[in-house]
Amino acid sequence: MQHFKTAILYTVLSLLSLLAFTVGILFLPEEVAVHFNYEGVCDRMGSPWVYISLPAAAALVSGGLFAAALKENKNARILNICLVVVGAVLTVLGWVLFALGAQGTQLGEKLNFPFAAAILLPLAILIMVLGNYMPVAGRNKWFGLRTKETLASDYVWEKANRFSGVLLFAAGALSAAASILFSVLGLDFVALIVTVALILIVTVISLIHAYRIAKRMPEDADNTQETK
Repeated sequence: MQHFKTAILYTVLSLLSLLAFTVGILFLPEEVAVHFNYEGVCDRMGSPWVYISLPAAAALVSGGLFAAALKENKNARILNICLVVVGAVLTVLGWVLFALGAQGTQLGEKLNFPFAAAILLPLAILIMVLGNYMPVAGRNKWFGLRTKETLASDYVWEKANRFSGVLLFAAGALSAAASILFSVLGLDFVALIVTVALILIVTVISLIHAYRIAKRMPEDADNTQETK
């Protein structure tokens, strides 16, 4: 019942945000900055309605919350929390884009906005949340390090996701620090490079580690169960 209350509350708040966002777009210019290069210079203009995709996606997250509420197991709570954080991050990013449009940046102009801190920091927080819950999530089809090896065995799943979760949390923390530091230094593109590099490194290391665990798994440890 608690999960349903969360889903209902989230749905109401996300729809109110989407409504406010829609009204706000009506007051923006017909053309706004919709894309920037790695240096923060606007290289494409377009309709401000492009911005609505993120708050709309945040509202759609409510469907996942109701689906998770129907599952009465340990993973339901974890999925619930992670989906709420995903929705919150999408909402924040949507309003960041709205702020960019309201700023009036024109084609060829450099963005006068702390890009890394405003955009990468919420994403870094999301990465940390996902990393925090990966070690305690049971084997499932929706969340965690899902490979052929991890989905085939509880033993491999638990070992691999515990290891990967710690790495992902550390990567999120480093990304958060980088987004703040390089925003202050005016080197936002460096923070983006650091974040992408960290995610790639964690992904590669996690996949290799999961494969090695499966290869070295004791014969009596294969407690395979149905994946939920």
